Amino acid sequence: MGGGDLFDVVNFTLGIDAIVKIIHTLRQNGAGAFKGPVEGNINFDSVVGSLGMEADWPKLVAKPIYSQMRVKLPGLRTIALDGMFEKFETKGSTDAETTVSMSFKGTADI
Repeated sequence: MGGGDLFDVVNFTLGIDAIVKIIHTLRQNGAGAFKGPVEGNINFDSVVGSLGMEADWPKLVAKPIYSQMRVKLPGLRTIALDGMFEKFETKGSTDAETTVSMSFKGTADI
């Protein structure tokens, strides 16, 4: 996506999922477990200012490119996801700001 911070983001959620497969053998069900990749998703809402959107969000979903999103949590290190944008939504009304909602999914680097 390129360097820089997103200034118009008002809400975000970060989810991390560890993919764990249970291993079954001929002698024993649930004989062990195998840890797969760590996956994550970032969802955020952004306010559209008078100058327009910070990025061409619909294009990043329609023609996805492999990119990185990072979230800096207070008191913790930065969590990075390498992946692609998968969803774009926009909401607007006549008496409130127009907002954009984006979803990003990828593998987590923790």
